[in-house]
Amino acid sequence: MSAVVFDRLPGAWHTARMDDLRKRDVLESVIAAKSALHGSRPLGETWTVFDRIRVVEKALADAGIAEVAADGWWMRECVGDIEAAIIATGFDEKPAHADGLASNIMIAPDGRVQLVDFDEARNVDPFYDIGILLNEAFQFDSEMQPALEIFEGQFRQTSLNRCRLYAIADDLFWGMWGMLMDRVSPRGGIEFLKYAQWRLLRCRMALRNPRFEFMLRTL
Repeated sequence: MSAVVFDRLPGAWHTARMDDLRKRDVLESVIAAKSALHGSRPLGETWTVFDRIRVVEKALADAGIAEVAADGWWMRECVGDIEAAIIATGFDEKPAHADGLASNIMIAPDGRVQLVDFDEARNVDPFYDIGILLNEAFQFDSEMQPALEIFEGQFRQTSLNRCRLYAIADDLFWGMWGMLMDRVSPRGGIEFLKYAQWRLLRCRMALRNPRFEFMLRTL
């Protein structure tokens, strides 16, 4: 039998919010925590967000959901282009939190942070781990650049492009997942449909950005 042991955090710790991630000291601590995990021993499972999209796509079909949106086929094809571009340029597989939600980060009164909720943790491309974090916290490239300087020691446009593309694919996955849960989950009080529509909208907007093709060609 295996087990995972965590610290029991004092009550003064609080759940991070998106505004917290925009604070330089908090962001530095979160990226340091994620980077430390990237340098640890490999985990037992490895996947990409594209693998997960294929799994949820099959589950949708099994549930009788032909398409998550009128333009769902188009979003899926565009994300297929993202996967092809990333495979062509290569990527690392490192142990990672693989969770971009601010609510899965705890902050102490003195500014220390701790990652929690490791149900998504797998060996993934570290830029996926960072990309979905930045997608949670920021809207504009200019806001993301300092975070990538923290992560790599310098800003590289290719890294920003990779993070952005991973974020698009992640939005598609969670949009598809939300549509599936809206159909099959017995937890009727949770707004799965609202969540799905938001993630699909953000995916759609990013794919329609004139810079999308540039990002595909510049990894």
